[in-house]
Amino acid sequence: MARLPLTYFGQVIRGDPSPEKDIMLGKRYFINDAFYKPGGPIFLMIEGALTADIYHLSVSNTWVTYAERLGALCLLLEHRFYGLSQPTGVFFFFFFCFNCRDLSTASLRYLSSRQALADIVNFQTEAAKKTGLTTNKWVVFGCSYGGSLAVWSRIKHPDLFAAAVGSSAPMLAKANFYEYFEGVQRSLGTHSSECLKAVKETFDKVVKMLKHQKYYSKLKSDFRYISVNSCESDA
Repeated sequence: MARLPLTYFGQVIRGDPSPEKDIMLGKRYFINDAFYKPGGPIFLMIEGALTADIYHLSVSNTWVTYAERLGALCLLLEHRFYGLSQPTGVFFFFFFCFNCRDLSTASLRYLSSRQALADIVNFQTEAAKKTGLTTNKWVVFGCSYGGSLAVWSRIKHPDLFAAAVGSSAPMLAKANFYEYFEGVQRSLGTHSSECLKAVKETFDKVVKMLKHQKYYSKLKSDFRYISVNSCESDA
């Protein structure tokens, strides 16, 4: 069965513009070696915009059943700024490491898909060297955004990853990703036409309320939200 995280994988984020502002990023990862056979493939699952959960290494997940069949080692890598992999919210006190969220604008400049891809490459390279798995075939997995990262990793680094499996992975970045809402619309409609109608009417009403500041306090109260911004679009 899957073991608890071995450790945090340390890497340096280069400061801009001064190297004195370099940040040590501790990325959390999990490992399941229950099915590994020497020389077998290495399965690297990329967690997307979620906290990494050891449950994702259980045999109830399809990729783990593949590992059981093929004698693969399973690794689950947490995305920066999610879960406990906080690059700018880490501070040390004697021998203790404290992890807290820093979601300021200055901090979030270190959050992008390009940086996430660099994390994956760095992890694969260092992990393969330290564990003697440089000659094994590495296969990268992911779902949704994590699936996009998996496929992009394979495209950009075919020398490191023999294959990629991206489940429901959007490959084309779009500002107005209306196809996503079409899927939601179909799902709601399958459940109930009245439900679909009610949700649409509610969204339309909220959009109208966002255009008038006098409704902000009600929106904040109803949705228990800290801040409400105006909406200039009819979308």
